[in-house]
Amino acid sequence: MNYFCIHINYQTIMTCVDLIKKNISDVQFESREITIPFETVINKHLDTILSFQQDIRRLTEMIDELTERLHIDFLRLTSDNVMEIREDLKNLILELVQLYVLFRKSILYEGAKTFIKEFHSSIDSLREVTDDLEAFKISLPAKQEFIQVINRINAL
Repeated sequence: MNYFCIHINYQTIMTCVDLIKKNISDVQFESREITIPFETVINKHLDTILSFQQDIRRLTEMIDELTERLHIDFLRLTSDNVMEIREDLKNLILELVQLYVLFRKSILYEGAKTFIKEFHSSIDSLREVTDDLEAFKISLPAKQEFIQVINRINAL
């Protein structure tokens, strides 16, 4: 037995089953309409994550190159050379740390976690070589005890 329902919007009398079928059809149509823009949004989001990963990777490689250059030239750099680049290095490291914090708080973090961790590791390496430069080229040579030890070593 079919029960009749009155559907005022259509101003027709339909069975309840017909109304339910109509509702199902409307929902299906609407969900298909949403699927197309949703896929576009997802694809754009994935493209953004991929671009973000590439940018981080490129910046990390640049940091690694700088760190390697400092390692290679470590013995050739004089205290005057280190004094000349020290503030630039400190400012760069500060900017990179701030960028890292921004990356960590980003909604893109989960999609680029590995690259962000590598970025952080590169910052740490740069900071370490910068600290070493400052210690061995500026701080220690200014200490009389260090000078005496170096003089004794050179006398051997």
